[in-house]
Amino acid sequence: MKNKMGINQFFEDILRAKPKNPRWSWGAVDFRSNRVFLKVWKDNIKSDDGGERVKIYWKDPAREQSHGYVERGTHVEAIKNGAHGFGIVCRARDPHEKPRTIADFEKDALVRLGALSEDTRGIYARMKWMPISEFKLPQSKIRR
Repeated sequence: MKNKMGINQFFEDILRAKPKNPRWSWGAVDFRSNRVFLKVWKDNIKSDDGGERVKIYWKDPAREQSHGYVERGTHVEAIKNGAHGFGIVCRARDPHEKPRTIADFEKDALVRLGALSEDTRGIYARMKWMPISEFKLPQSKIRR
């Protein structure tokens, strides 16, 4: 039987960043390496003349009661203040479902989050695909 790694295990075992709450967290922070990892939705990736960008934050007052939404705000602020941002691309079981559930996620690549832009509906990050094989853990975190 093939081992199907869940996203929380991926955060912990591969990225070495434990989500604050496995049920409602939308990402995780590795404070020692100043890296933020965000779950991002595949259908929120758009191409334009500048390449690809992904929506990382929704300006939606209806979401303000969500613990995940509040936490996402702190994650975005950390990126704005210099933390290195990465996205784990997730596919929704049903993109119209609220809240969404993850059908599966990209285990072989991350997206490196770059320049941020903002409009009245949200915050977006320029992105660049990166094979997981190129993702490096900080030296102090590598198990020997």
